Amino acid sequence: MEHAKDWNGRVAERIGRRVADYRKTAGIDGRPMTAQALADRCAELGHPLDRSVIAKLEKGLRQTVTVADLLVLAAALGVPPIALIFAPAQEEETEALPGHTVATWAGIEWFTGEAPLGSDSSKEWRRDPAGLTSYRWHKEYLRRWQSARMRADGARKAATTDRSEAEREARLREAAAHDREAATLESPLWDTRQQLRQQGFRLPQLPDNLQHIDADDYQPDRGWMHR
Repeated sequence: MEHAKDWNGRVAERIGRRVADYRKTAGIDGRPMTAQALADRCAELGHPLDRSVIAKLEKGLRQTVTVADLLVLAAALGVPPIALIFAPAQEEETEALPGHTVATWAGIEWFTGEAPLGSDSSKEWRRDPAGLTSYRWHKEYLRRWQSARMRADGARKAATTDRSEAEREARLREAAAHDREAATLESPLWDTRQQLRQQGFRLPQLPDNLQHIDADDYQPDRGWMHR
């Protein structure tokens, strides 16, 4: 039990250092935020933390930090919660588990679901249990699709203002090429949505002009996949 208590204290101390660092630039125009201002903001967010509690945390005097504390402190400081746990700019290595120090970026990849925590834990690694990888691919395919469609629309609009027939035809060919690019992205996007469905996740909403890929009669081209 003593070892667990020490570990809790070390995590709390690390988070306290990050809170102190970010508080220095969390105010208006990057000016420091006082501990009282941070406490007030936490209260506004629905999870009060007394100024003395924040002071003890920053000084390394608190033995524990709850998940609720971590989330509200991150929101109050305007940073992602992971930024209070891992600091690659300040620390090359981080104690990710009791007595288990790894490269800080490796700890971040583990925390965000990108990779197991070192080779020793790979046998225990459950691939993408939270659907994070599938969601990242879903977001990337959707971004590429939207970009291609925007470029196609832009080329078609430009075709209406071009003076010569040759210029208009060139613009329309450009638009058609971007349309084809967008079409090739529908299949991997559909496949990723299917993977998310199979894992029981709620699917992100699609734009109106892309919702046809969720229709029961949609026939994807399975020729281009990310896996």
